Amino acid sequence: MGTRHFDIRALRALVTVVEAGGVTEAARRLGRTQPAITLQIQRLEELIGRPVFLHNARGIVLSREGEVLLGYARAMLRMHDEVWQKMQRREIAGRVIFGTPDLYAAYLLPEILRNFRKAYPMVEVDLHCRLSRALMESLDASEIDLALVTGMQGIRAGTFIRKEPLVWVCGESLAASK
Repeated sequence: MGTRHFDIRALRALVTVVEAGGVTEAARRLGRTQPAITLQIQRLEELIGRPVFLHNARGIVLSREGEVLLGYARAMLRMHDEVWQKMQRREIAGRVIFGTPDLYAAYLLPEILRNFRKAYPMVEVDLHCRLSRALMESLDASEIDLALVTGMQGIRAGTFIRKEPLVWVCGESLAASK
């Protein structure tokens, strides 16, 4: 008997059917047809020689073998996806000088920089905090590589990131006099 192996697409179909609660929703999530998902499950059943799902009054439930296979399928998919991601990633290394006003650095950047560090661990980020106009001058002089600034008249267009409402705040004594 030749070497037998599990098809990663069939394992993904199994996990998605379980997580989605049915074949129809699994097909939608995977961008495939219902018959294609059903065929993948049937191929798994042929490979292991036992049913993966049992039909009962509530619909389909995993068989005992299906539960065992599900645990291994999840582990295999995690490893598969991790390896795939590693092989697709091009290691980028170097230094980027990033400028932003203090306010943005305090409340927008922590999560952004944390995610950037995970994605690009070999890139050093040098952060320069200044007013937007000064950052644009630094950008024009090639002193910084990238800037997150407040859009205002006289600052050239860039890529729009986020819109913040302008709010006026005053002391109680001024508010009471109105």
